[in-house]
Amino acid sequence: MTTRIGSGRAIALLLMLTTAPAPLAAQERALCVPLGEIIAAAPREFRVLRGEEYSTKFESWRARVTLPGFDACWIDDVSRSFWCLLQAPDMAAAGAQAERMRADVDACHAQAARGQSVEVMENNVTRAITEWSLTADRRARVVHRYPTRPPGLAAVFFYVY
Repeated sequence: MTTRIGSGRAIALLLMLTTAPAPLAAQERALCVPLGEIIAAAPREFRVLRGEEYSTKFESWRARVTLPGFDACWIDDVSRSFWCLLQAPDMAAAGAQAERMRADVDACHAQAARGQSVEVMENNVTRAITEWSLTADRRARVVHRYPTRPPGLAAVFFYVY
């Protein structure tokens, strides 16, 4: 049995199929390109990602690249690492960004060894840490920092070193 679709409906269907949002896996892979460039530059070549602004507070140069969902990314002068920061408006936003970054790194580096730990500190801060061994000399880390006993500030850090 064949169903005929009027030309107007056929065009509308064709437009919906060609303009539909990309599946989640394709969206996650969009982070793979900038992440790959950052990893390739680690740690000796981070200077190619360095911008003009220097922060004495962070002892870091603002990076020319900011990863999606973060306020800013930096090149650390002391530890020679690339790092990004999200000072979240609330705990839910921080948790969502941390989970998004974990999923993105997992999607981009499915074969990487992954470890997790939680540190409960004395200053009412808990740090949930996820770390990947990307290559023999390259690591990535997501640190979700939140109050052990609310209220308090929440933040997400992403490091490549």
